[in-house]
Amino acid sequence: MKYLSLAVGLGLGLAGLTAQAATQYTGDKVQGIQVISELDVSDLTVGQHRFMVETVETGTGQRWYVPVMVAKGAAEGKKVLLQAGVHGDELNGVRVVQQVMEQLEPAKMKGTVIGVIGPNRSGIERVSRTWAVSTSGGEFVDYNRVQPGKEFGTAPQRQAWLMWNKVYKGNVDVAIDFHTQSTGAAYPLFIYADYRHPEVPTIAELFPADQIKKDPGEPGSVETSFIEAGIAAITVELGVPRLYQQDMITRGIQGSQNVLAHYKVIDKKIEDTAESRKAYIGNEMTSIGAKPAVSPTFWLILATM
Repeated sequence: MKYLSLAVGLGLGLAGLTAQAATQYTGDKVQGIQVISELDVSDLTVGQHRFMVETVETGTGQRWYVPVMVAKGAAEGKKVLLQAGVHGDELNGVRVVQQVMEQLEPAKMKGTVIGVIGPNRSGIERVSRTWAVSTSGGEFVDYNRVQPGKEFGTAPQRQAWLMWNKVYKGNVDVAIDFHTQSTGAAYPLFIYADYRHPEVPTIAELFPADQIKKDPGEPGSVETSFIEAGIAAITVELGVPRLYQQDMITRGIQGSQNVLAHYKVIDKKIEDTAESRKAYIGNEMTSIGAKPAVSPTFWLILATM
């Protein structure tokens, strides 16, 4: 009951993720792409759409822009969010979102898929996990710990509030948030999934994961904020940062398409899942550190080759 109360409370705090105004066009363009300040997929035509969402100001008063792609299907159906770049040093998920969106055929779809890349604009620009703020001469904030943000707060809090209230609200029924481990560490294909939400076990296990953690969530994260608002969401960790890993990208695409097929957004056979991968599903985890593999002898061999 505590979980359900929390979900209701945050849902009310967000003014409900079901109400939405029309898409708001600013009249500006960035590299030929229309700029919007608010998204409502219900008023878009069937097809592929690209936007730049106008978000918070930089220190000089200019705006950050977040790329958003929308594939609007010919029939009504689930609205699925695919997002990457919540941390700026995580690349595999970016490629997954780009390629899944590119392969969609809206005329054959039931529902809508939204692709968001790099809501953490400060982190993306700096190839960093954090958002840099000027408070006290410079501080660094984890953008994935300030969700769903504040209308009047720090830059990352306001960015999160704008994304929740101007992009996600009313447009998302299911959310998949792609990450990798951060700089200096590595993951297999690992999923954080709050199994208390009835849809989450299904969507998590539709991915060809190596490991799935039955996880109670992290306060302030994108995944947990969606869950608390009553929306099914998972965090998909795709390997290491700062690299494109083709196996991780391929499996991320497969898992995304499996989820879309499950919800009948696309007509496709479900293939390669957690079950077929014999994924390990548990409820606890620990970090393992390792010493550098290169020994002095190895360096000596290199030096004499």
